[in-house]
Amino acid sequence: MTRTALLLLISASLPWPCTWAAENVHQPSPLELSGIVELQLSHNNGLTSWLDRGQGKHLHGGNNNNRIQNGLSGLELDYRLSHSAHLKASVLYNQKPGNRLDVTELYWQYRPLRQSRWRPSYKVGFFYPNISLENRGRLWSSPYTITSSTINSWIGEELRTAGAEVHWRNLGRQRQSFHDFGVTTALFGFNDNTGSLLSWRGWTNSERQTGIGGRLPLANRPTFAPGRVLADQTPEVEPFIERDNRIGYYSGLHWNYRQSTKAALHYYDNNADPSAFERGQYAWHTRFLHLGAQHRIDSNWELLAQYMRGRTQMDNSAGNVVYNHFDSGYLMLAGRWGPQRLALRWESFHVDDLDGTFMDSNGENGSSATISYSYRVGEHWKFTGEAINIRSDRRERRYSGLSQQADETRLLFSTRYFWAS
Repeated sequence: MTRTALLLLISASLPWPCTWAAENVHQPSPLELSGIVELQLSHNNGLTSWLDRGQGKHLHGGNNNNRIQNGLSGLELDYRLSHSAHLKASVLYNQKPGNRLDVTELYWQYRPLRQSRWRPSYKVGFFYPNISLENRGRLWSSPYTITSSTINSWIGEELRTAGAEVHWRNLGRQRQSFHDFGVTTALFGFNDNTGSLLSWRGWTNSERQTGIGGRLPLANRPTFAPGRVLADQTPEVEPFIERDNRIGYYSGLHWNYRQSTKAALHYYDNNADPSAFERGQYAWHTRFLHLGAQHRIDSNWELLAQYMRGRTQMDNSAGNVVYNHFDSGYLMLAGRWGPQRLALRWESFHVDDLDGTFMDSNGENGSSATISYSYRVGEHWKFTGEAINIRSDRRERRYSGLSQQADETRLLFSTRYFWAS
């Protein structure tokens, strides 16, 4: 299907605009601005960062490397068109690569006011799929930790919805029940490169988010050399491109009990043609199943867990070049006492290389552990100390003369300033 067909499908999913226009006659259109400015001090002990084309898992690598850097800093815009319709956008400043402002979300949202059991919500634009249990704060930040889990780190780097989403929620209170249910479905394009980072770099823990038109660097690989099987691949990944004019989709089921326990199941398929290629970028056919659950133990403690399992494939004229299975999961125990938060997270991740491409080993096994403590001072300031250790075994490192096993630690102190107009 063509890009024109995608736009027609998006248009067909929208509610008839007369209701919106009628609502807007006597309604103001206020603009709300908010944002975060973050400064980080970190101590890094590990390999050269993947952002510097190295084999390390952290954003900032090196042995006994101390540095001060910008963290999650950006602006969030909410323009209210009516009681039900909003235009939203998020812009972040990323130092690497290129010191640039990235638009990480830009979408129109419509939630009509209804008293029925089923409450619809519509989104059109460029936005995150509603998968993460961690990243639910301003600018898709996490209230629990600075660095995201491997699952949500990958989502922030390489996964976005450029299309339309419809969510229907069935409220239990409308039928005298403690159970809420929801159904989500979406159609999208411009995510044909999904899966390339998991294959050629592997899982990571980070707080970085890629914006529209963003590029992410790749380490030098033997298969990228002239005359090799992937010599036409550029030395970076462009996550949000369209190469085959095919429409991807995802669907999800949601359940919520008494606002204390919730679970969600999603299936994602970008439906890409794995043989499509244009301007140094291949399309990757990537699909996965995701399960998330959250339970509030008492007024102070809660448990969060997410698990993802999927596969990705990329072909060229030589045939099946990359075919990998991947999975990752984490368990987090989080506590809160007034302005204080404590989070403990453990996770395990894997990539299974199932193709036979010479000198292109993408398999890895690893785990990570994170402890994070934060203290909120008033409405504007938040101070966080965090330690994260990643242990991984990746055969590809031997091509660079490194040990395939790595034990990397990042100690991080963060100061965040929150503001709103």
